[in-house]
Formats: sequence, C-alpha cells, structure tokens
Amino acid sequence: ASCPVQVIHARSRVDQPIRVMVAVDGSPDSEAAIKSVISRSWRPGTVIQLVTVIDANDKRTDRIPTLFRDEWPVQHDADAGEWVCGWIDQASAKLRQSGVEVAQHILEGKPATVLRQHLLDWKTDLLFLGGRGLDHGNRQGLGALSSTLLKEGLCSLVLAKETNPSAR
Repeated sequence: ASCPVQVIHARSRVDQPIRVMVAVDGSPDSEAAIKSVISRSWRPGTVIQLVTVIDANDKRTDRIPTLFRDEWPVQHDADAGEWVCGWIDQASAKLRQSGVEVAQHILEGKPATVLRQHLLDWKTDLLFLGGRGLDHGNRQGLGALSSTLLKEGLCSLVLAKETNPSAR
C-alpha cells in the first residue's frame, strides 16, 4: 500500500488518554511511521512513546542505515548505542515540533521479544511501526517483526512504508 495500513482493535480503556507507541529502527519505513504520527491530530493528554530496541548481539556501526547520516556522523561513534541516542533525540524533536509530548525509550535485547513485552507492560493502545526494518534484503513484503505483531493483534497497529523507492 502507498499509504499507512491501519488495523484497529476496540480500546478497553476509553476513559483514559490514548497510549501511542512509535517503534523505530532508523529504516526508511520507520521514518514513514514518524511522519504518519506527525500528520495526525491528537487529543489532549495523548501519551506518545518513541521506542527502539538495540539488538544486544549486533551493535556494530557498519550495520547502521543511512537515514540520519547527514544529521549524525556515524563514523565518529564508538558503537550503535551512541548513534541510536543521537537519532532518537532527533526523531523525538520532530514529533515535539508537531505539538505532541514524547517520551523516548532505548531498550536492549531481541527486538521482537523486547518490543512485544514493552507493548504489553505499557498497555499500548496504538502502535506505529515501519512495514520493514533494516534487514529486509530488498523484499517487498512485510518484515518479520511487523508480520509477528500484526498476527498477534496485541493492540491497534499502523504499518507505514516509505513511498520513495530511492530511500530504500
């Protein structure tokens, strides 16, 4: 789809502010997820978390994508953790400029496991996620994490995809 795909589930906590999580990994599709959040109007009190998971087994900077390289000089970073801190701060700033309050979380572990647990622990109402992450090998379908979370149906989900082919 050339626009975000939304899968909506009924909320059980309708009397409380909506909890929105934006899962990012630096991929073009996660940037599309951020843009999708920015393009919407949010009710006062909406809580937005920007979350990334650093795979504990893979912290090499040579795997970092080019999405934020103009804004954050990867070649000077000691490891992926330092790079992630830089771009998640920049992504948070973009969201704040649109008028929303943002909390950011940098978690560590296996992305699917850690993100799933964080979704449940925080009682997330709506997750924005890129359709494909960093390791998609130019496949056109959904990535493994997106597919898993879509199948599990833990919360409402918006899958975003970068529409500019040169960004891939």
